Parts: sequence; structure tokens; C-alpha cells
Amino acid sequence: GREFHYSDSSETITLTDAGGGQSTIDSTAGELVTFVNPTSFLNLFSGGGSDIINIDSLGIVPPAPIAFEIDAGAGNDTINVGSNIAEGPFAITGSLTLKGGEGDDTFNLDSLAADLNLNLTINGQDGANDIVNVNSPVSLTSTTQVTFNTETINLNGGSITSAGSQYFSGNVVLGDNTIIDAGDQLFLEGTVSGAFSLDISA
Repeated sequence: GREFHYSDSSETITLTDAGGGQSTIDSTAGELVTFVNPTSFLNLFSGGGSDIINIDSLGIVPPAPIAFEIDAGAGNDTINVGSNIAEGPFAITGSLTLKGGEGDDTFNLDSLAADLNLNLTINGQDGANDIVNVNSPVSLTSTTQVTFNTETINLNGGSITSAGSQYFSGNVVLGDNTIIDAGDQLFLEGTVSGAFSLDISA
């Protein structure tokens, strides 16, 4: 596996597919690194400061699933997944865990590939106003639970479909007509608002 640790300064960190079985990670406060794609785990710790983390793409097609975790640490951080449309939608097999740490954090799911065998967990942790913006349809074949653990969950992508349970700990705001289709249980712990329809099956 591979780990990257960054400083407590505020910075922008960008991960992209370098081709040829490699990826590139760069920071406005650090060096550019091109590395061979790991086949077990990839961890990114951004440290303190109010950071922006861009996961534009990750060209990993390993023989076994990869565990990908981002820990934004202290500060008011923003994590963007699949924000560079030119790179194509974000796609891996395994797990994607996004942690906000201290501070008010924003998580943007901008472009996800369809039918991902992916365990998805977003945890705002210690912030008082953590937000996740689901701006892309989400279609997961994994039977593990999908978790959105933030104060506000903005559903703008039209649908969230999974083979496993879905857990929404915060208040859901509908930015589009939305379908939630959980293959197992569905937990909505907060309010649901917005001038759009919500179709639920579980």
C-alpha cells in the first residue's frame, strides 16, 4: 500500500491518473509525486489547515479491491471526488472512506462511474456543519452499507442505488427528483426537505 502525509498549512492536493499503471499526487505546499498504483490500500492525510483535496481520477485496476481513505484533519476542508470531467468519472473497486476531522467540512461527489463494487463511507466527524453534496448518480453493487454521516446531505444527482443498506444521519435536502433504492435497510435519521419528489424502496 501507500500513504501520503501533508503539513498543517492550508493547501490544495490533487490526485490524477498518470497512465501506465501510475497516479500523480501534487500539492500547492509540497512536491509532485508519481507513483505505481497500490494494490491493497491508499491513505491520504492532509493534516491541519483548510485544505482542498481533488480526487480527479484514480486509474487503479488491481487484481484485488483497494481500500482508499482520505482524512482531511483539522480545518474547514473540501474534498472533491470526480470533479475534473475531462478525466472521466471516478472509479475504483473496494472502499472509499472520506473523513472530515475537526472543522466544518464539505464533501462533493461530482462524478462517479456506474455499478461500482464500492463500500462508500463519508464521515464529517467533529464539525458542527459538515455537508455532503451528491451531484452524481450513485450506483453501487457492494452489499456493504452506504454511510452519509454529516449534518446536511444535499441530493442533487437523481438516484442512489445500492445492494446493501443506506444510512443518512443528517438532514436530507432534495435538489432534484430523487430515487433511493437500498438493497437492504434504509435509515433516514434527519428531516427531508426540498421542492422535489423522493421515491424510496428498501
